[in-house]
Amino acid sequence: MKKVKIYLFRHGETFYNEKGIFTGWKNAKLSPKGMKSARKIAMKLKDKKFEIAFYTRLSRSKDTLKEVLKFHPECKKLIKDDRMIERNYGILNGTSHENFIRKFGKEKYDKIHRGFDTKAKGGESFAMVEKRVKSFIKDLRKILKREKKNVAISAHGNSIRLFRKIMEKATREQAIKWIIPYDKYYEYSIKVKNLKIVKKDKKFIEKFVNLYINIIDLEISEKPNKVKIKERYNQIKSLLPHYPILFEDLNLLYKIFNKLIETKRRKNILEPSFYAFLDWTFEMLYKNKEISKIELEKLKDWLSRFNLEHMKVPILTSNV
Repeated sequence: MKKVKIYLFRHGETFYNEKGIFTGWKNAKLSPKGMKSARKIAMKLKDKKFEIAFYTRLSRSKDTLKEVLKFHPECKKLIKDDRMIERNYGILNGTSHENFIRKFGKEKYDKIHRGFDTKAKGGESFAMVEKRVKSFIKDLRKILKREKKNVAISAHGNSIRLFRKIMEKATREQAIKWIIPYDKYYEYSIKVKNLKIVKKDKKFIEKFVNLYINIIDLEISEKPNKVKIKERYNQIKSLLPHYPILFEDLNLLYKIFNKLIETKRRKNILEPSFYAFLDWTFEMLYKNKEISKIELEKLKDWLSRFNLEHMKVPILTSNV
């Protein structure tokens, strides 16, 4: 079992934060003090390693991440996800805390500011933010499982609050009391399966290859038995959907294809059914797995090495 890391941090302080303004979804810029905090976070994360980073549409999230990435040339995949955006204060976005307290009192301010189920008109409560953050974490776990890489998240005070609540299994009462600093990061470890080609996988490859070799032998025989050929293809097709490791680890799939191609070259044949079968397999892969850009390049390279660039692979022609 392998552990991957999540590095979660808050953007630097903005001019709105300094002035005590409900920032919410307003695109407030980092202040000089905020830039200093962003650089401090960058230094704290300098010796960590991550290859995927998340940010929101707001400039304070992007600008803080930009400082962090100066030390991380290994991070090639940047993903915008507004499920980690700041809590929306609705009609209060851009208004002063002080003016609100003067007009409505401290008790109502505390209820709006830290009440878990209370929201301003047109805005979000903590409960509503928790719902979208929970959805983000669910998808993040899938990405971590698939990519097996560390990630960094440049987020906001209240989305971090709810992220922490979920990951740390905290109560509402605990979460509303937390202060989320501008110059601190939170680190989480997630266990993911480190897929290796174990004995059962090797047996599967052997079974898969032998079935296909049998198809080749049947096809090049003097009297091809179409019924048996169809039967063998159906056996192979029935294997693939029930063997998800193929769609989690492309290396295993390439290993199978390489063995098939070696066999074909030894027998000096390149029948159309082989290409039809590869087409079908890639289509299955497309339906069962979200392919990263790195994996796409690897797939293109593999096709190129075996002069298979002419194949119409759905993953390569789709908008991913």
